[in-house]
Amino acid sequence: MIVPKLLEILKTSQYKNSEGLYKKRSDNIVKFHYFINEVLLKDRFYKVYITIGEDNKGNLFYDLDENKENLKE
Repeated sequence: MIVPKLLEILKTSQYKNSEGLYKKRSDNIVKFHYFINEVLLKDRFYKVYITIGEDNKGNLFYDLDENKENLKE
């Protein structure tokens, strides 16, 4: 339900921060970018947190989460 609107959600999101890795990864991810937004689903607003992983070739991978306790302000 939310995946088809991912591009719209990301375009209207508020950028929070980016950070490099604090430990070595085996999947070639080298950096994370963090965004926040509110999404209306079934007459209710949800706060969503978007994490974009960037690999060493510049490819981007996303994760959406309704509850993100460790998002850095």
